[in-house]
Amino acid sequence: MHSDLLVISSNARRSRSAFRTLVAGLLLGASTVAASSVALAAEPASPANSGKGRYTKQEKEVQASQTSLTKPQAPPPPTKDAGPAITVDAFIHQKQAQIQSLVDNQIVKMRRLIQVTQDDDPQKPDFWFRLAELYSDKQRYYFQSARALDQKIFDAPPAQKSTLQNQQKGYETTQGKWLLEAVKSYITRPSSRSTSAWTRSCSSSRTC
Repeated sequence: MHSDLLVISSNARRSRSAFRTLVAGLLLGASTVAASSVALAAEPASPANSGKGRYTKQEKEVQASQTSLTKPQAPPPPTKDAGPAITVDAFIHQKQAQIQSLVDNQIVKMRRLIQVTQDDDPQKPDFWFRLAELYSDKQRYYFQSARALDQKIFDAPPAQKSTLQNQQKGYETTQGKWLLEAVKSYITRPSSRSTSAWTRSCSSSRTC
């Protein structure tokens, strides 16, 4: 009887130990399941067809530096117009000098034409008249050149007046020589056909 009780008591202790082990295993499993549930609840699930992955890629803007090969060079700034290279007076004097060069060529041709023309040729008085007109053009050019220096001489400082005055005297002397040549050509062998033209030219130019 006593041995049977010992056997029953021993079996009971084994049953309680196995029960404790079973309960401990159940509690451990329950805690693991609860932790997994909390982790799943913390991460919201995305729908299968949302197009978003589980992980998102972050993009950063990269600043590229320009070089002489990739950056076009700016065009050079436009240069400012420096204005005319010569003054108005110098331009007018240059054009007048070109005209006088043409007049000189005409004088040479007219002199040759008079030399080869017979005195009894009816056209020869006209040649003399045309030569006189060319001489008058030369006389007017030098007369105007001398008068153009009047204001410059008046405005010039004392150190420059003598130079301008000498230049003016040279113009006046030259225009006097051309005036004399014009008068000689006007009065050389005038005919009835050229006398009226000679009179009109002499009165209009006031060179006679």
